[in-house]
Amino acid sequence: MRLAPKEVFIIAYLFYSTSSIGQSSNIKSENASAIEGQKNVDTLQVLDIENGYKVFHLNFVDGFGDKIRLIKYGRVVADILLPVADNDVKNFSVNKIQTINNGLKLSVSWGGGNYFYERTFNFEFKDATLYLNKLQKKCYRLDSEQETVKDEDVVSPIKIDMFILSDYIENE
Repeated sequence: MRLAPKEVFIIAYLFYSTSSIGQSSNIKSENASAIEGQKNVDTLQVLDIENGYKVFHLNFVDGFGDKIRLIKYGRVVADILLPVADNDVKNFSVNKIQTINNGLKLSVSWGGGNYFYERTFNFEFKDATLYLNKLQKKCYRLDSEQETVKDEDVVSPIKIDMFILSDYIENE
């Protein structure tokens, strides 16, 4: 028995649509503790890290800006407020949220015209709690095509629930 192209398409479509039904409900239940009580929120990224932590990059559709929320065993332990792109900081963007050995790395950028900036924050676990312990600052100048990179160790590591991202958003 040979199927017509239209029949093949219909079968493929039905297979695809039924295979994704369960995924949607799993995502909603997994994210429930991250966005409980919030309306009009999109989850842009979810990342599992060590010690029971989950990291959520949340977008508030009503224009309240984005935040990075850390959940530990279903409980919110930190909200990192992000600047509103073009209102607070020109072209602000979260480039990357990723796991690293014993922790988490967050990379953000902003700028435009002649100057572009990037900050990379390394958070490492100490006693099952994340602390900011390293910071990398990059500045790229378009007219001279020069990039400066400065790595810093945080002398007094900052507990993630005390971390304020806007304190590190500065033009050089």
